[in-house]
Formats: sequence, structure tokens, C-alpha cells
Amino acid sequence: MKLTVPRKELYEGLQIVSRAVSAHTSLPVLKNILIEPGTDAIKLSATDLELGIEVRVPANIQEGGPLTVPARTLVEIIAALPEADVTLGADDQNNILITCRRSEYRIHGLTAEDFPALPEVGGSVSLQLPQSLFKSMIRQTALAASDDDTRPILTGICLVVQDGKLRLVATDTHRLAVRTAPITEASGETTVIVPVRAMNELMRVLEDSGEQPVDVRVDQNQVLFRTERVTLVSRLIEGQFPKYERVIPASHSRRLTIQRDDFQSSVRRARIVARDAANRIVLATQGENLVITAESGELGRAHEEIEVVREGDEISIAFNANYVLEVLGVMDSQGVFLELSEPLSPAVVRPVDGDDYLMVIMPMQVQ
Repeated sequence: MKLTVPRKELYEGLQIVSRAVSAHTSLPVLKNILIEPGTDAIKLSATDLELGIEVRVPANIQEGGPLTVPARTLVEIIAALPEADVTLGADDQNNILITCRRSEYRIHGLTAEDFPALPEVGGSVSLQLPQSLFKSMIRQTALAASDDDTRPILTGICLVVQDGKLRLVATDTHRLAVRTAPITEASGETTVIVPVRAMNELMRVLEDSGEQPVDVRVDQNQVLFRTERVTLVSRLIEGQFPKYERVIPASHSRRLTIQRDDFQSSVRRARIVARDAANRIVLATQGENLVITAESGELGRAHEEIEVVREGDEISIAFNANYVLEVLGVMDSQGVFLELSEPLSPAVVRPVDGDDYLMVIMPMQVQ
């Protein structure tokens, strides 16, 4: 192996793939990153056998030959080098030679023969959609996934391809997020559960704007996401996702139309006091105003008022302030609907300018 690559591009690629490196493994090669020179680029790969990531980095290739290198050491060295071209080479003892200006390192590597290849995903279900759209969909649903490993099904995002639409669903039983988008390029239908970790890693590499596509392929056990530069493969979570449709209220008797920024700012301030009281805030309507309060025996009391448009009777209902702030933080709409029925019934938060997203939030007891 002998090649030259810009330090910045190499470092960015290493940062992406290193997130798939196994932290706890008895197999030394899984702590490494595979470097495979091609014709005009190198392919960086890492896997923990649950998640695998490949990144293509343009490079000037003089000699081929793959090699695996300890991920942590390689990333730290490349991060600390000056902004210049980096030359990578290898010797007959599986050492990688790193040269940049007047810096030179020789790091012990391992043969590429024992490095597990990313699985092929050739399922009958495939689809394509803009990266920016998919990134937005993940951002609006991943926050509702559970981090409780005792219920693995809830630690994933349910991906549904049906009737020309893609739907992402996540829930931790305290809240439920649903985001839907039409897809024009799709083949087959499926319902699978993708680990939220994989979706979060994908979200990091997808573009924020533009129409560059991401290709998705699903088979019985794996899902593949591919952009022009990055390929990510993840195992699916086995099991049946909860019947989320039953959780979404079919109707409501009260609805508040609220300016999102004002609501978010008021809740953020009230949370300062609510932190010592299980993050409980109380929302109470008073005519065309919404009063937001929080009380703590040690700290005191918070009181905020904002204007709203109210439909239906007065109501007083309590929520976890963090849940309210998180859903407001991922909404792009300037106005939101807060749909309510009774003080202990689930509430629904939606954008006023579309019906493609909703968050169901379970209320807390009003004390």
C-alpha cells in the first residue's frame, strides 16, 4: 500500500467509520479500521457485527493492498497532524507508515484477511429519497425511542414502507413520534425495526439541504443505507413493534394554537424550577392565554403566560417539560397545535402547516 490523501478528508472519513468500531470485543481486528485502496480513492470500513460503516475518501493511489489499523490510535494521530497531505504506506510486517511533512509514524496493524466484510443486502424492498428529507424524518422521531435495553423493540425506529409512503415511528411508552413522507422511487413493502443507534449515525452523515439521494435496501435481517460517499449496514431488531395506531387519539375536545418560539421559550424558563419536581410543568388555559407554571418546594415557583387561540373548554394539564421542549425543538413550523381531551388523556402536538408529523405525549398528574 502506498497512497496520498488530504488530512482533512481522511480525518472526516475516519471520524465517521470509527463510530462503528467495537468498544468491547475479544476480537482484536474489530478494534481496527480497514483501509482498502482502490483506483482513485480509499475505502475506510469498521464494524462491530451489529453496525457496519464504509466511507469513500478520494486519494492518489500509488500501490494497492488492504490493511487494518487500530482505530483509536489512527484517529488520534491524523487529528493531531498539520493540515497537509498525508502519505500512508505499509511494510511486510503489517505496519502502517504515516508521513505528513516532517512527522512520521509506524503503527502495528493486522492483516485484512480476518476483517469481516459488510453483509450484502439484496432484499426485494428498496426505496430512494432526498437525504435532507430523510435526515429531517430521523431527527423528528429518534428522540422518542427508548434507551431501555430490557425492551429492545422500543430502542429502534419502526420503518414502514407501504402505499407509496415511508413512515418512521418511535416510542418509549411516554411519548410516540410519527413522521410520514411520500416516496416516488420504491419497490416492495415492509415493516421493520432499525436500531436507533444506526439511524442516529446515518443522520450524522446525511446532508442538511439539497436533493442528493439516499438509497435504502431492506431484507429479512439487515438494512442498508447508501449515499455517494457513505454506506451503512445494520442488523434489524427482531420482534413485533407495538400497535402504535391505537395510541394516537382519534379525536380531541380541545385544541390550542400556539406560537412555537414563545411556547418554547416559556417552557425552557419554567423548566429551571421544574427540574427539582420531576420536570413537571402545568399548562392551564385562561381565556385566550395559556399559563405555564412549575413549583418546587426548595426553589419556589415559576409563572409564564403566552397568548393562544383556544377551541373548546378550559383545561389544566401537566407534562414533562423535557418532552415538550424536545418536540418543539425538532419542529420547523412557526405555529403548533396542541390537541387535548382530558387532564389524564394523551395529548397530540402537530405543526399547523402540515399533517406529516405528530407527537403523542402522555400527561403527568396535576398536583
